[in-house]
Amino acid sequence: MVFILLTGCPSHQKKSEPAIVINEKAKSYEVTVPTSKLSLTIPKGDLKKPLSSMESYQYFAFEDRKVDFYIYGWFESSHRYSGMKQNWESNIIRWKKAGLLKPQKVSFVKEGNWDVVTYELKRNGCMQSNLRAHFVRAGTWIELHLSFYCYASSGDRERLISFLKTISVQEKQ
Repeated sequence: MVFILLTGCPSHQKKSEPAIVINEKAKSYEVTVPTSKLSLTIPKGDLKKPLSSMESYQYFAFEDRKVDFYIYGWFESSHRYSGMKQNWESNIIRWKKAGLLKPQKVSFVKEGNWDVVTYELKRNGCMQSNLRAHFVRAGTWIELHLSFYCYASSGDRERLISFLKTISVQEKQ
């Protein structure tokens, strides 16, 4: 079962804005947009692009269906980032309007250069472990959403943070 949570995803993009660029390497995916000075490297492992690709403009997605692990993310101009707490509160308001249950076990942490919130959501009888991470540098805001669906166990939060630590952001040459 695939659960896609698009809240927070930029919806104000214009078709003239540059599209996401994903370069598949032997052991990783490199993700960027042409206007950004940053690129993101995600370890490939068993991750694949979804069959019905969700890429559009600055938005990208990867999944490992064997373990119901999903990564969604996007690139934005840093001036659109209002901070972790305000971004979180905006998501809560959107989720409430959409009739979603209130997140549980919410925790805010700093992980390297990432501002992170971890939480769980109950959906369709399943518990979903989630991590949202924000990285701002060189005029770019990168937001990632990592999740395990229907596998919420006490170790999922740590697994999500461990995976985030394997993702690197670098300035383009």
